Amino acid sequence: MITNFDKGSEPIYNSEIHDSVNTMLKNVDWNIPHKDYVSIYTNWLQGSSYNSIDLQQFTYASFSYGTTTAFSEFISRHHKRTVRFSSDDFLLSKILCTSYEVKYKHIEDGEITKNDCVIVSLPFSGNGSMFPTFDTLLDECDKLNVPVMIDGAYFGIGKDLVYPLDRQCVREFTTSHSKNFGLQNLRIGIRYSKDFVDDALNVPVSMADVYNKLGAYVAVELMRQYSADWIIDKYWQSYESICEEYKLIPTKTVTLALGDNLQQEYKEKFTRGNYVRLCVSKKLIT
Repeated sequence: MITNFDKGSEPIYNSEIHDSVNTMLKNVDWNIPHKDYVSIYTNWLQGSSYNSIDLQQFTYASFSYGTTTAFSEFISRHHKRTVRFSSDDFLLSKILCTSYEVKYKHIEDGEITKNDCVIVSLPFSGNGSMFPTFDTLLDECDKLNVPVMIDGAYFGIGKDLVYPLDRQCVREFTTSHSKNFGLQNLRIGIRYSKDFVDDALNVPVSMADVYNKLGAYVAVELMRQYSADWIIDKYWQSYESICEEYKLIPTKTVTLALGDNLQQEYKEKFTRGNYVRLCVSKKLIT
């Protein structure tokens, strides 16, 4: 029986991590310099043994409220371009483009042009692994000098991935602790950029080191306690067992599996765009 699965993408609510948060909030340090937050976050990301990520080309980094603010700033900055994203990717791009009255078009609906900009997730939220034409997409963007932002929201719950941040077209990278530490309600993230961006994320920091220091404190303490590989180490074996038991196809994301082998009634229930995608988070903690 296919029960206790979700169609969306929920984080794993790990009681150990949440107990750590409750403990640290009793002794909050409000004085973490932004540069320390960036340094610790960068080392945490690059310390992964399951993924290859090199951030040395990104000269600038700013606290981001989850990945949401990085999305909104990227879209508003490129409002004269057509924003391209997959029809199977994170819905936020469509919501923001509609709200800002910015023209958008799905990547699947035509070739990339020089007047576009691109947002794509890695791991790809549509299938938990890779956008099907990821390398070709970046080739075209390099060729046409089209700016790309890679959404790494699933970093820490994905494995066996190489982040091509050295590509000329990749101008920004963003990630957060919403999915890996289950802290979506605290809005803790980071945006890296190769060029200085004079926007709502950078200005407060540049002026007076003003940013969300409560969120930074929580993030720093958790990153000191739990490595970027901790969730994978703890849950991957169970994830594989769940996939085998329910005849699901494993992805590169520990919370997501594909249901191509399911009976038709379940395929219809869990179809999300072009994929039959199941969120197994609740199964991992039951």
